[in-house]
This record gives sequence, C-alpha cells and structure tokens, in this order.
Amino acid sequence: MPLTRISLGTAWHPRSLLNCRRSFMSVWWRSSTFRQQIDFSLIERAADEQRIYDPHYLSEGRSARFVLFHIFAGNRAAGRRNRDSIVGSARG
Repeated sequence: MPLTRISLGTAWHPRSLLNCRRSFMSVWWRSSTFRQQIDFSLIERAADEQRIYDPHYLSEGRSARFVLFHIFAGNRAAGRRNRDSIVGSARG
C-alpha cells in the first residue's frame, strides 16, 4: 500500500495543499495498480531555512512554490499466511 509524502514551500496557500494532493493522487491512481481506497499521505510545508539546495542547479533560479513528491510503495499483503509469518518473525 502506498504512502505519499508531499513537501511544499511556504508560498503555498493552505487551501492549495489539498488541491495539490488531489492532483498528484489522481495521476498516481491512474498509473498504478493500487486500489484508490488505500491512501496514506503526509503533507508538510517547509520553511525556506529548512531547505538546503543550490538555487541555480539546472535552472535560472528556484521558486518558493516548490513541490517535492515522494512515493513509498510496497506490495499488498498476500494473505493471512504471510501476515502471520511476518508477525511471528517480529515477535522473535
């Protein structure tokens, strides 16, 4: 099941955060095999001083309206037997 993390600059208006997420997720669901009902997202706004990068790397400059989108995806559980073996191995 996928976990998405969307990092945005401070220039984004709070209402725009959800619109940005909906747009990315719409593209993600159309291009993946995961069911649309499964969704775990983290949305964060990073202050300018929390971002360290070369502002001119491969560009003439960077905007404060940056978006950094991460997708962490894994395979869905293959049934009770797999879940039981994972839980059993975690218990030691």
